[in-house]
Amino acid sequence: MSEAQQPEQAPLRFIYCNAEGEVSERTLSKWIEAGHYVKGHDAAKGRVLTFRKDRVREYLDGCESLLIGPSAPPPPKPARQASPESRPQILFTGYGAAPRKALESQASDAGLAIVQTVTKGLTFLACGPNAGPAKIEKARAQGVYIVANQHLQALLQTGELLDEQLDAD
Repeated sequence: MSEAQQPEQAPLRFIYCNAEGEVSERTLSKWIEAGHYVKGHDAAKGRVLTFRKDRVREYLDGCESLLIGPSAPPPPKPARQASPESRPQILFTGYGAAPRKALESQASDAGLAIVQTVTKGLTFLACGPNAGPAKIEKARAQGVYIVANQHLQALLQTGELLDEQLDAD
């Protein structure tokens, strides 16, 4: 079926609770499902936004049936006391060598296992200022949690994964 012949995609409506505890109703058009996330055009905000499925409180109008996996568990917390092989894995991308080495040391101290490539067990992809969008989308589709550069310290210090910058408002 050509693009012109494809049926109109139903909007995805849900109640969302962001990292600050603010609850809002969201409606997405032209949305896609990617691992632990849904991404689409939010008419109220006038731009494409990404939402974590574990923060969706309720799907409206039976929208959960539109998704392959409507729910997702929250991201695991770093585990300082766990053995290195059982800790959540993190990969750093888009950072220079020196900053990446310092961040890897902090992440290890916080209870994360450092990996150098995308693995099946990868939990977090930490994205620096030069992270490529293709790698981020691939990681999302694989079920990896994306950590924006501005939220990395919160993850390392508190274990909490905040929403992406654009999704927090």
